[in-house]
Amino acid sequence: MVPVIFPGSVLDENFNEEKTWEKITDFKPFMDYCARMDERFNVQIISIQSITMFGSRIGFMEITAVIWDEEGDTIPGVVFLRGGSVAILIVLRDETGKEYVVITRQPRAPTGDYEFREIPAGTLDGAGNVVGKAIEEAKEETGLTIDCNELIDLTALIYGENCPGIYASPGGTDEVFWIFACVKKMAGEDIGLLNNRLAGLREKGEKIRIEVLPIKEAGLIPDAKTALALTMYKIFKDQGATC
Repeated sequence: MVPVIFPGSVLDENFNEEKTWEKITDFKPFMDYCARMDERFNVQIISIQSITMFGSRIGFMEITAVIWDEEGDTIPGVVFLRGGSVAILIVLRDETGKEYVVITRQPRAPTGDYEFREIPAGTLDGAGNVVGKAIEEAKEETGLTIDCNELIDLTALIYGENCPGIYASPGGTDEVFWIFACVKKMAGEDIGLLNNRLAGLREKGEKIRIEVLPIKEAGLIPDAKTALALTMYKIFKDQGATC
């Protein structure tokens, strides 16, 4: 096992090194990071810079790894570990065949935008149940109930069943996401009623407002997972699939 060190700033009176290590071994993103490391990477040491707790479990972790390549040159090793997430493209199709996309608007501090627009998404828990998480996020963030048989696993269909997920920003984070789609037929009048609906779990700090946009307008939203989901959905339809 590669040596792991804890700078003093990580530990406090509530977390001694032994207890912290127990939590780290329960933190799936860190264990996955170590397990999938290509043997051509020469990892000398991993320094855990910071830990963000979600209640009693680790939610995020920042590490700095000293890594050499095959020629002995240093490779950048600063990584923000947060693990996988799921995103779901909910397409509503009215009686004329016109398609709309359900978008959430919520405060996103990293962007500085109080009403950031994106498709529903959420971070996986330690169990890694992507299908269950997609259904859960759809319900929490939009109020719409989706059955397992309504989900289209766009990631698996386009990239293959063994795809580990789509990397969001591989230069600095391990985050991968899985993209699903769901197409629901709904009367135009009912689609209109979804606009401006409040959603989200207040106990999780979520303040979400729903917006329903024509599918072409949704493509103008500057959010990577939303743009990719729409592209993948188009590929799916262009392959002759019906839903």
